[in-house]
Amino acid sequence: MAHAIAAVLTLLSLAWPTAPAVAGSRGGIIVRMRPGATEAQLRRGLAARYLSLGRHIPHTRLFAVDTQGRTQADALRLVRDDSLVAAAEPDHVLHAFETPNDPYFATAGSYLSTIRLPQAWDVSHGSLGVVVAVVDTGISSVGDLSTQILPGRNFVAGNADARDDSVIGHGTLVAGVAAATTNNGIGIAGAAWNASVLPVKVLDSRGFGTDSRVAAGIVWAADHAADVINLSLGGPASGQVLCDAVTYAESQDALVVASAGNGANGRLNYPAACPNVVAVSATDARGDFASFSSFGPDVALAAPGLNVTSTRNDNRYDTESGTSLAAPMVSGVAALVIAQHPDWSAAQVAQQLEDTAQDRGPRGADVYYGHGLLDAYAALGGPVQPPDFPRRDALEPNDDGMRATALQKKTSATIVPEGDVDWYAVSLRSPAQVRIDVVAPPYDAHTGPNLRPVAQLYDADSNRLASAEPDSQRARLAFRLPAGLYYLRVTNGCGAQSAGTYSVSLAVRRTRGIAPRLMP
Repeated sequence: MAHAIAAVLTLLSLAWPTAPAVAGSRGGIIVRMRPGATEAQLRRGLAARYLSLGRHIPHTRLFAVDTQGRTQADALRLVRDDSLVAAAEPDHVLHAFETPNDPYFATAGSYLSTIRLPQAWDVSHGSLGVVVAVVDTGISSVGDLSTQILPGRNFVAGNADARDDSVIGHGTLVAGVAAATTNNGIGIAGAAWNASVLPVKVLDSRGFGTDSRVAAGIVWAADHAADVINLSLGGPASGQVLCDAVTYAESQDALVVASAGNGANGRLNYPAACPNVVAVSATDARGDFASFSSFGPDVALAAPGLNVTSTRNDNRYDTESGTSLAAPMVSGVAALVIAQHPDWSAAQVAQQLEDTAQDRGPRGADVYYGHGLLDAYAALGGPVQPPDFPRRDALEPNDDGMRATALQKKTSATIVPEGDVDWYAVSLRSPAQVRIDVVAPPYDAHTGPNLRPVAQLYDADSNRLASAEPDSQRARLAFRLPAGLYYLRVTNGCGAQSAGTYSVSLAVRRTRGIAPRLMP
């Protein structure tokens, strides 16, 4: 059963810098050598173009290339016509997902119970024979992680010292969520108590790394018996090298789990967006989708990522938020399933996690929760929880213009479930000055769902006249309009539902003989 978390919680609001990752910037590139060519030939060919051949990514024909101070764009032009090069792309910079700028720092909640980990621990604590690789900033051998860390690899310095030297101890935080020692009288409870942890350092002390380093780390982990490879990192650019590395790991029967990202939008980061990755979005302690989390059709599962307490590389414990913390919960539970079913393939483990997840938000698989909220107990054979669908407001269905709610002066509604769209009809019998205000509930730092209202105005022919992004918790549209029928569309600017009701108010002042224009 659950053991008390004996930790002093400190609140951290550190945001890491944005990583440069554009093809015109200075940095390396990656080339794919043509079949039949040799490494020696490629090295000579690149040297003739004043480029230097770098690290080979094992089991592929991919090589990192040092541009010798040239921009990535210039280097790509230089290799474009090289007969030894089949393809080339920028060596994008990836980073550990930074803490969202939202004020989401409060004491830890009941997220372990939300995914039924205490019940799962009555079934299994995992096994030291199951290896979870944390491909990140390294891992420090703190008290809660001192007995399960295996010898690792450092792809930043090119040696075997895989200790965590990052500012916030990102890799150590991630490792603690997945596999911190439990029932030892200190610290926290990791998802898989007895799993072994393989540290693979691919990000520097600032949390930055390149596609080639991360890909090399994934391949190395797969070659060193990793059953689960956790990637709480990423970037927006599509780097095929990352997906190639994931494909190799899959061929070695390793389960690859990655954070969706903290972009509060519908674009997953890479490598979470690569095929066959278990991409994980974030919820709060109640299981409600977190407004900072990225989402999209490739999301496989959701797990708690708001106010999660874990290990720091200075032997303290901190509360952090982000999909970086949600992914290792899935990795840890995957390790429990593997310990229970050592004969299962990685694909079978992923299927088990998805099949036993609790359906939440929109019915069925969706872009926010994927197959649902992680359920550790059900994954180990316990009963699957019934779906948890939020109650919609009395104005539903008003999800399109044909079913729009007539807006008189003021009304209240909710954006429920995630992705809900509310439409309102405004009928003007004569020209008028019109002001529409959409006001969200006050921001709540203790919950995942928060509303950032976006209001859009359309004419009767479905032509969009204007869009208002929120100013704080309010979105305002102000127009002079001729007589006619108009439609207001209200959505959430992020992926979450609204935690409470929002209000829509309409103010109309009659005028005469005016053309429509946006009021100053």
